[in-house]
Amino acid sequence: MSPEQAESDGVDVDTRTDVYSLCVVLYELLSGALPFDPQRLGSTGVREMQCILREELCGDLDWIVMKALRKERE
Repeated sequence: MSPEQAESDGVDVDTRTDVYSLCVVLYELLSGALPFDPQRLGSTGVREMQCILREELCGDLDWIVMKALRKERE
């Protein structure tokens, strides 16, 4: 889910969410891994999961898809 979907209100969700999701797929295709550890996400609470989705992204291929995965929507 995109950072704006991770927000509890979900008011400001638009087509940029789709771009974010496509880039998650691109990241997985290029690296063979998801941008976030699914086991880590599954073992956290909702608040921590939201924080991870909004604030964290690491790995060698970040620069390739970083524009579409930016946390700042503008």
